[in-house]
Amino acid sequence: MALAITQTASDTGGLRHFCFPLFPRRKYRQPENGCAGQGGRLVQYALRAACNVSVAKFLHLFFYRFLVRRPVLPAAYLHVNLAMADSESEYARLLLMARKLFKFMTPWGIGALLCGLLMPLTQTAFAGWIYAKIALGLLLLLYHIWCGLLLAAFARRQNCHSHRWYRVFNELPVLALIAAVYLAVFKPF
Repeated sequence: MALAITQTASDTGGLRHFCFPLFPRRKYRQPENGCAGQGGRLVQYALRAACNVSVAKFLHLFFYRFLVRRPVLPAAYLHVNLAMADSESEYARLLLMARKLFKFMTPWGIGALLCGLLMPLTQTAFAGWIYAKIALGLLLLLYHIWCGLLLAAFARRQNCHSHRWYRVFNELPVLALIAAVYLAVFKPF
């Protein structure tokens, strides 16, 4: 069922029909004078395109909100690293927590990346900052894959990094996320 707002020519003097873009389109009703007119259709297509960008932008920000929590995962790795020498039960508990965090972050990262890629695809011209932001998104994807490899190494008890390395590794996504926000807000190039 499509969510639609329809006003006929008798209501406002012109045809206005808008369908929410996530639902199937309805056929347009002809105005009372019998011709739909090209101007009305162009406005309708423009509204649809603007709404598609708005929905993609909203979803991107919704998923991005969870990516701000990205440094929590390497911080969990830091604690797993510190617990390796202490007790087996605490190591297992922290490793389970790190696995759950990784599984929780994966769909949010995929959603943010897909919606971030969808926004520029709905536009006709790309600005340079969009390419830089997409590159940062792909770098964060590689970072997430790296986190998965580190998690697998912890599960095999083959950690080869110190707690200081994890403290630096923890800050890398923060810098990337700050740079992405800077690019989106200020659009420097």
